[in-house]
Amino acid sequence: METIIDSVVIIGAYYRNDQWHTKASPIIRAIDSGSSQAYITDFILAEVINFLHQKAGHAAAIEALGALEDSDKITIIRITDVQYASGRIWFEKYPRLSFVDALTVACLKDLGLHYIYSFDSDFDGLEGITRLVQPQIPEE
Repeated sequence: METIIDSVVIIGAYYRNDQWHTKASPIIRAIDSGSSQAYITDFILAEVINFLHQKAGHAAAIEALGALEDSDKITIIRITDVQYASGRIWFEKYPRLSFVDALTVACLKDLGLHYIYSFDSDFDGLEGITRLVQPQIPEE
């Protein structure tokens, strides 16, 4: 099962003081030890690294950046011009979505993916997208 990982999950896994740490860490461990591929966008990566830099310090941000870049199971996707344009439409249509979330939805749709690991309920109710909050392999 291929998924996208939202920034809130990655932040939770890497930042021990985060409210989602105990739920996020097992998700990242399951991805790292599983057979499926997961993706993050460059915008998600920027959110994660900026947050960690501000809250956990420069060394923690560098460590997370290296781990994400070196991961065999997590691929960093650069948002294309087409995905960006689609994300802008999603952003205009759904006021509850942040701009990064709208770009993430556009990326999910463009890649034909249906699952996102996230603790953000703003993804709920979007057609064709299932939000996952714990390590699992849903039946397809």
